[in-house]
Amino acid sequence: MLGFTRILLFSLAVFGDALRILPQNKRQAGRFWTDDQSLLDKMFGRGSYTVGLWRLLQTQRIEKVVEKGRVKIRITTKGLKFLSQYLDLSKFSRKKWDGKWRMVVFDVSEKDKKSRNKLRQEIRDLGFGMLQESVWICPFPLEDKLKEYFSTWKLRGEILVSKSEVLVGDQKDIAWRVWHLSRLSKSYRRLIEWWQSLPQKGRNKSTALSFQQKYFSLLFSDPFLPAELLPKDWPGSKAGFLFTQQVSKLLNR
Repeated sequence: MLGFTRILLFSLAVFGDALRILPQNKRQAGRFWTDDQSLLDKMFGRGSYTVGLWRLLQTQRIEKVVEKGRVKIRITTKGLKFLSQYLDLSKFSRKKWDGKWRMVVFDVSEKDKKSRNKLRQEIRDLGFGMLQESVWICPFPLEDKLKEYFSTWKLRGEILVSKSEVLVGDQKDIAWRVWHLSRLSKSYRRLIEWWQSLPQKGRNKSTALSFQQKYFSLLFSDPFLPAELLPKDWPGSKAGFLFTQQVSKLLNR
């Protein structure tokens, strides 16, 4: 589960300033996001919500700003730098695909198991999916970043980086299989169905916070492939629409 610190920073970085009145003391902070403090305790641990908020202020990862008489909070450069240690914010957007696949093929000695595992983790973090053992593909233009990564490594073996097109086979089927999108699709659909099953009066700050927690967790699992590689009815798009058009409005009241 994502902690409160990353949830808040991620929210500010991706979705903009928090349009909520900042609490003036720690007692008010308990009701900063929702009146249901028990929900916050359950999701983040008792007291961690209040402590996390004020720690972010004290470490200058968020700041108070006043616009039109309203106090908002905004992520700072220091907060962005802290967040970037855990994720690449640029991945949370879908870019137009150039139709090319980037492929990494490596042959690293079994004796260097630690380096093999590190290599797999590094290219997975960059957005690559495993096509087959030791063969990883990605639709993003990462050639320069790959060269930068691998130029400093001392490995017992070889790494081949290439750019190519798929001549035979359905591109979407490849993406669906390599990134296991069926699991992610089901998770998005369950979240959508849960939200839509709530009666209108059941859609409040508490349920909106719960939606946000689950949605952000899914975003961290989403490879954010270009739209050209996704089905037209990709549920991640609908979940994002619900968040921006309904959930975020409830959170901002």
